[in-house]
Amino acid sequence: MKVAIGYIRVSSYGQLSTAKKRKTSFFRQAEAINQYAKENGYEVIQYFFDCITGKTPFGQRPGGSMLLKFLQALKDSNLTAEVIVEDMGRFARSLDVVTDSVYALPFEPLSASKLEKIMMNQIQSALAQFFLSTVQRKEIHD
Repeated sequence: MKVAIGYIRVSSYGQLSTAKKRKTSFFRQAEAINQYAKENGYEVIQYFFDCITGKTPFGQRPGGSMLLKFLQALKDSNLTAEVIVEDMGRFARSLDVVTDSVYALPFEPLSASKLEKIMMNQIQSALAQFFLSTVQRKEIHD
């Protein structure tokens, strides 16, 4: 079985509530990570969590910083793990922060070349940024 690390980020403590089943809630993300791991032969050995805005650089987040240190310790021990997130929006909401966050990871993805990684990061980040701007516009107009 392949080893994986789960990363969960919510923007506010309200997203931790079990009473509200939000798309970006803590529990929904955990379920998505567990389902992906199960379907793809991974064992999630550790989860890292942040309750912080996606605008904060990954290495400056408490959970993000601990995740990077954990991955570096694995690498130093000649071990590897993949990081599973619900979607790239969990890393950040802007292309620059997502790209910086992914490049901060001490491993290359096992399933993609560097060029594919850059392309997918850019596409997913652009979509996350677009959807966030749509939500912000809707909130302003409501």
